[in-house]
Amino acid sequence: WEFRFTPAFQINQVHADEIGILRVNPEKGGRSSRRRKDTFTGVQALFVDKHLRNVGERYDFDSIRVGIQPFSSDWRGFLFQDNQLGVRLFGTRHNNQFQYNLAWFRRLEKDTNSGLNDVTQALRDDDVFAANIYWQDFPRLGIFSQATVIHNRNREKVSLNMIRTGSYSAPRRYSKNASLVIMTLPISVTVPTDTTIVSM
Repeated sequence: WEFRFTPAFQINQVHADEIGILRVNPEKGGRSSRRRKDTFTGVQALFVDKHLRNVGERYDFDSIRVGIQPFSSDWRGFLFQDNQLGVRLFGTRHNNQFQYNLAWFRRLEKDTNSGLNDVTQALRDDDVFAANIYWQDFPRLGIFSQATVIHNRNREKVSLNMIRTGSYSAPRRYSKNASLVIMTLPISVTVPTDTTIVSM
């Protein structure tokens, strides 16, 4: 068994030369509107890992890990690389020549300024399924090959306040810093409520 808990604390301070950069409200002018100091504590790892078995005489293994854990879908982290809540079955074969992962993650909200996991917020309705295999020394000695399939299923319902901009409505959101984020939409386009993406 392995148990891990990794909290992370972050402090940041921003200075801007002009007002309206850090605070959208023009009434909050002066020097205070050009400075922002923020702190946040997030949970980057909180999991339990169970060693299921050894396979063969060279200590190939199967393990399962449940909780908030780091995961990279490929060795460069191009498709998916994050610390998310999930379940992962992983292991090795043939004297560690093959490594595999089968995983499901339910994504956590991130803090606006630090980018750390915010476990005080409700889980997002956004799932990531991952399957990959690494093959060392294939197709020849010294070459590393990999196959990866990532499925992202987002079923988050869009609930946006609407403001009038001309003859159509645009969604309005506020970030943690009370900055207005306006998405400009054509008249004929509606905001999608779910998406499904598969990458290979």
